[in-house]
Amino acid sequence: MANANGQKQTFLIIGLGVFGSQIVQNLAQSESEVIAVDSDPAMIQKMKELPVFPFQLDSTVEEAWKELDIASVDCVIVCIGENMMTSVLTTLLMKKFKIPRIIARANSAEHAQILQLINVSEIIRPEIESAEKLVGTLVGGSGFVLSYERIWKDHAIIEVQVNKQIAGQTLVNLDLRKKYKVNVIAVKHPIIRVDENFQNICEYEIDEVPNPHLELIEGDILIILGKLTDIKGLQESPIGKMR
Repeated sequence: MANANGQKQTFLIIGLGVFGSQIVQNLAQSESEVIAVDSDPAMIQKMKELPVFPFQLDSTVEEAWKELDIASVDCVIVCIGENMMTSVLTTLLMKKFKIPRIIARANSAEHAQILQLINVSEIIRPEIESAEKLVGTLVGGSGFVLSYERIWKDHAIIEVQVNKQIAGQTLVNLDLRKKYKVNVIAVKHPIIRVDENFQNICEYEIDEVPNPHLELIEGDILIILGKLTDIKGLQESPIGKMR
């Protein structure tokens, strides 16, 4: 992962609880440079097993950051959720250091509002987002939605499986754009192969430019983009309630 200059991106993760640690672990698998910071030495010790740069310091103290080359950081993720004051003070320092991209976690509406006021790049509320994602797969009642990913305030991408009622129809016949104001952006076709142990494995071939006149096959997966209100309408429609 490179920045605009073609160099490796440097990510600074502050707060190594469950959420922050998971981000560090995932980023450590990329080609990026990862700096992990926490005030708890036990958390820092856990990071030493990963290909990252762990530092123990108080993130609210400006002097403590002098040992780090903070100017080289492309993106900081403030993962401090429980202590709102620490989160806000840390985020303000990151603004003072002119980090190009600041992502901050909020644990409450009030916390999110304060972060908005100090104009951070992005605010994340993992518990709420996870709940919305889960509910998105449940609403509709028939397993119609396989996955749900909110990509903006009022938009999401969902995956829906072609069932017996839809199979044999084409995207032109379904006309989801006109009827429900959602767009099918790709179709995943299942492919069965046999592994070295002669076990059947189901994989998918993605068709990014699906032929709208091609008949859909049961088991195909439609990747759909739309507004949350329109997706809800699709889920509550006769198509979404088909079993």
